[in-house]
Amino acid sequence: ELNKGGITYSSASKGGSTTLTVPANEEESMRSIAFQYQWGGNWVTIASGTQQERPFYINQATVSPDPTNGFSSAATAFTVTLTGAWDGPVPVRAIINGNSVALVEGSVTTSGKGVSLTVPANAYPNPARTIVFQYQWDNKWVEIDRGTQAAGDGIDQGGGIEISPDPGSAMTWDQVVAYCSSKGDGWRLPTLNELIYLYCLAPSFTGEAAFAAVNYWSATQPSLHSSRAWYVDFNSGSTSYSLKTTSYYVRCVWDKVTTQQTYPYITTATGGVVIVLRDDNGGVDEANLFSSRKTASPTGNEASTDNRMSRKFRVQKAQGQSSRVNWETAKSYCENLNTEGYSDWRLPTQRELMLIWAMGGNSYVTSGDKNDTGVGSNPAPAISSSYLYQQSGFTAFAADFYWSATQSSSYSTGAWSVDFSNGRTKYYNKTISGGGSVRCVRDEW
Repeated sequence: ELNKGGITYSSASKGGSTTLTVPANEEESMRSIAFQYQWGGNWVTIASGTQQERPFYINQATVSPDPTNGFSSAATAFTVTLTGAWDGPVPVRAIINGNSVALVEGSVTTSGKGVSLTVPANAYPNPARTIVFQYQWDNKWVEIDRGTQAAGDGIDQGGGIEISPDPGSAMTWDQVVAYCSSKGDGWRLPTLNELIYLYCLAPSFTGEAAFAAVNYWSATQPSLHSSRAWYVDFNSGSTSYSLKTTSYYVRCVWDKVTTQQTYPYITTATGGVVIVLRDDNGGVDEANLFSSRKTASPTGNEASTDNRMSRKFRVQKAQGQSSRVNWETAKSYCENLNTEGYSDWRLPTQRELMLIWAMGGNSYVTSGDKNDTGVGSNPAPAISSSYLYQQSGFTAFAADFYWSATQSSSYSTGAWSVDFSNGRTKYYNKTISGGGSVRCVRDEW
């Protein structure tokens, strides 16, 4: 029975009436409706007719893989599929239970054809969280399925990777490769360039995110030296390579899956070639950046607040000084340079120069993207989506060492440099015979 009622006999009218409302047809096909009255224990049909099928409907909604058994803290892709009939895109989303803001959203346009929703990684130290998948129908959100995403164990610093907490023990290179791999979910050892990038952000790491003032292994082997691997000294920023049997420390990384802007990135919107570490929409932690615009070379040592980075800095397009020079001459060259319409250039800090290497000052950068561990992709994803040397009008850095403005804390007559043939960072005597190359930067706030 869809509906029923009763009629009370009226002697005045010799009959009676009642109203029956036939509910909406929620089925996919037409149905026959019969109107009847009961007499002598039997139902007698008065009239019948056909009710049309509902015009728009969803009769099935699924999420694959099944989230109900739980899933890891890593970014995880799911496919949401709807079947039925509708006349426009049907919004779908994934939310944290109890929160109306979507972690990820999309829309299904075709019955039976799914849309991919990638639930972002649950970053350390977040606890496990319940993720609810929904579709919107008649202006209401309808739950499809839900599942628990594991507690976060990746520390997000705004770039394309997340890092694990420090296990606090020294291991050989083979041991750290195995350690990262054993974490599952795509964890791996960072490449040389990724580790350089993390050193550039070291001032903002606190608590369990902090790096110790020790050497950390990278996944990158030097060319022609398969028995050795690159490392970064987080006490000073020095980079070199050592025998794999040496015991150094480890931080694991995984590749972050996101559709949002990651930092740093390169822009040419202002006519120059500019590295952006922070903009109006976000970026790396302020602790890594100068609090004000620099127009002169900051010459403090690598442990001082002079060794920070500008939130946006232009890299000189031209090669710079035509010949190799000592440190003082390099500094003077930049501070007196008038090019690209500006006269407020300076020598880059150690961290800025290391970042320029990692973001592709020349094509040698790809040697630092190598992942020689056999775990994860090789090469690993680059620090940014494009390289500096690929930008229009930009002259690639020579395969030579370049001066930074940063002086050495352990060698009073030394200043830090980066070798643009392999990424090696070390200090040289500021008056070294033959000198070094120079390339200037300019703050763009």
